[in-house]
Amino acid sequence: MIRTPQVDWCWKLDAHAQKLVLDMGRNDAFVTAYSNKKLTVQEGFEEAFTLEQTESYHHLADVLACNLKGLPEPVLFHMVIHAVAAKSYHKTIANKSWLFEAGDGELHHSPLVYIQTSVDKALGFVLSMEGGFATLLLLSETLTLPDQKSYERYTLIKTNINTLCSAVGEDVLSFL
Repeated sequence: MIRTPQVDWCWKLDAHAQKLVLDMGRNDAFVTAYSNKKLTVQEGFEEAFTLEQTESYHHLADVLACNLKGLPEPVLFHMVIHAVAAKSYHKTIANKSWLFEAGDGELHHSPLVYIQTSVDKALGFVLSMEGGFATLLLLSETLTLPDQKSYERYTLIKTNINTLCSAVGEDVLSFL
């Protein structure tokens, strides 16, 4: 079972690390992958974990746990916190559809999808779909791009929905 958000949880922008941090009280903090350059908040930012974020946290935890059976709690926690942080504080991102191969043409009801470049394939979690585009949270460790660059885990990617393939089956965990 994943931890439950507490009333003393609060978001902060850590000036030293220059990253978004979830302060969970009792000298316990979680540093996200999101640098201040990718966030809508400014230095000195501090905000309580909201009721809306708590609801999103529980919903996302349920969805991920149902679709990634057997996932250890710490990994699930990291995924959910990054998803909540991205939905709440990440800047809008540009479409990068040209980097990805065409998908299978049919998007099933799973929020987990594969995205493929000409050199790599990775697992993503759909955070939103709007106007023929999907915003994904990259769950795989890396996704190598054709130009020898790569996206790291928890990067947000916006792409056309026709570049997505449903991620179902037992091999999904092998992409983490």
